[in-house]
Amino acid sequence: MRIASTILVQEDLTWVDGQCSETRNTPGDLADVLPVGEKWFEVTREGVILLDGPVHDRMGFPAKHPANTRGLDAFLVPARAAGWNVSRPSPWMTFYAPGRPSIHIGLLGWLGTTNHALYVADDPGAMTYRMRRYHETLGSAFHGTPGISGTGLLRDHYRGKSPRWVGTFQGIAAADVETEARYVWKSPTHLPPLRAFSHTYDANLQYLGAANVTEVALDDLRHTGRREFTAKAAGYWKIIVPVWNDTRMPHPANAPVGQEKWVTTPTMQLLEQLADQGDTVMPEVLDSWTCDRTARVFRAWAEKISKGLDAVTNEPMSADQDALTVAIKRTYRETIGMSIRPGGRIYRPDWHHAVVGMARCNLFRRLRAAALAGHFPEEINVDAVTWGSDNPDPIAAAPAALAGRFRPGPGGWKVQETVQHAVVGA
Repeated sequence: MRIASTILVQEDLTWVDGQCSETRNTPGDLADVLPVGEKWFEVTREGVILLDGPVHDRMGFPAKHPANTRGLDAFLVPARAAGWNVSRPSPWMTFYAPGRPSIHIGLLGWLGTTNHALYVADDPGAMTYRMRRYHETLGSAFHGTPGISGTGLLRDHYRGKSPRWVGTFQGIAAADVETEARYVWKSPTHLPPLRAFSHTYDANLQYLGAANVTEVALDDLRHTGRREFTAKAAGYWKIIVPVWNDTRMPHPANAPVGQEKWVTTPTMQLLEQLADQGDTVMPEVLDSWTCDRTARVFRAWAEKISKGLDAVTNEPMSADQDALTVAIKRTYRETIGMSIRPGGRIYRPDWHHAVVGMARCNLFRRLRAAALAGHFPEEINVDAVTWGSDNPDPIAAAPAALAGRFRPGPGGWKVQETVQHAVVGA
């Protein structure tokens, strides 16, 4: 039985997962292409067929992406007559039918290099090989953009309590703003630098690790008003940002004291933890939109991404390793980003905000552990933290809170840069 994941059809050559053969009969219609994919993708149940510009031009889809695709829908009629479902002419079209594998058709003449993370114009063998490896390592074919591919990966491989993938958010003000923001912070007590060196460390795959452990709402959020906070509920909580007097650290809620603000459950959990330790006071809930049925929807997806990144480190060619690493990293970043945009297969801004909140809160806990040992940050830029030291060696100078964490993968850290400062009065 023939097995494949990616086919590229050119005028004279056909590439299958990196291997090349002569094209004997160049197809003249999409209805001729789909049965080929149906046979090759029978085992994988999903696959990609890329059509070179001159090939899809002959099928009725111009070699270059036209400004208006009206009238081109007629060229999808034969495929629909053969039982395939497809939406409209576009650079990527997914054809599906009951009992048949899903076939993603990519029109190369219409694709830009930015949305096709594995596109290699002058080496079709490398391109189809990399797309096969992407499919093998993640268990889902690359199509559309990394974010679209990642959304498909999340939906197709999630196993658990059924979630509402596209939620209803009319009237939920917290869903329409940047409810949880990433840290961009400088310490007022470290300007100008008081130490000879500033070492910056970067948290690896911070949002992938956060997504793995975040409990998100499975159903639409309900207006639950001034309910008492419970960590078992996911959603939004409106509070007055509580006191935080240690200016050597950013505020755990990343907002000015006294401001009315919507936050997510991960931020409330951190505030509760700090209140129990006597470092702040637990804020009263003024309003809420929450859901008591929750799950770690991103868990299996995050583990697939992480294992995929590990797997591609074994690629024999460094160029393939680099391209696949970039594509997989873009997949996880863009998937989380796409959840806040309406119109996709997943629209859950509450999930997006919860993951961002969890990532920031996990970082705060690491910062707090360092601070309790006397190491206060000079600067924080999202997932990069700078600490000052008189030791020029960044590993030796690192706070004890990072000990044993200089490793790849989620939860690990790496040295980003070291800056030496001029000695005052020298």
